Amino acid sequence: SEMCIRDSLPTLQLADILVGGERVYDRISNDHQLSVNEKSKPIIIKIITRDKDIFRKPMYRYTITGLNGQNIYSYLPEINLSSLPTGSYHIKAACSTRNGDWTADYDILTLTVLPPWYKSGWFILSCTLFIFISVILTFILILRNKETKLKWAMKEHEQQVYEEKVRFLINISHELRTPPVSYTHLTLPTNS
Repeated sequence: SEMCIRDSLPTLQLADILVGGERVYDRISNDHQLSVNEKSKPIIIKIITRDKDIFRKPMYRYTITGLNGQNIYSYLPEINLSSLPTGSYHIKAACSTRNGDWTADYDILTLTVLPPWYKSGWFILSCTLFIFISVILTFILILRNKETKLKWAMKEHEQQVYEEKVRFLINISHELRTPPVSYTHLTLPTNS
């Protein structure tokens, strides 16, 4: 008799999954894992119950680990999840038995909601790296600009010093080539 009751317990398994109205059942891996990119689209998970009593309408209990272990009760063999935050969720299902107990929790699906591309780790890391490299390049360009200005200022100063030397040497050369003014050549006016 106990064997007969155990055989009559309903079993649950995943029947289909829809993301935003699109079937994605074929994207589920062998270990019942699915990754979804869009968190704003509703996700509908449908299960199928295998029971000897086909006329009995069982109540379903869905346990979502990762969403505070929340239990959802329903008479429908499907669960509608909308606006799941980024993260990983383990979804289990059980149904009521004929005597009012619950079946064991059946692993239905492990669902991973990926962040949008602009919140993903690679994008944030790329932006951080880009900003870091931009700051370093800006710093290097500023240093090179100051260095170039300093070189030009030094060249201008050298040019100015060179011009002053040349002027000094020209003046000295002129002074050395012209004899001092002689007073002997000066004639005084005579009274006539």
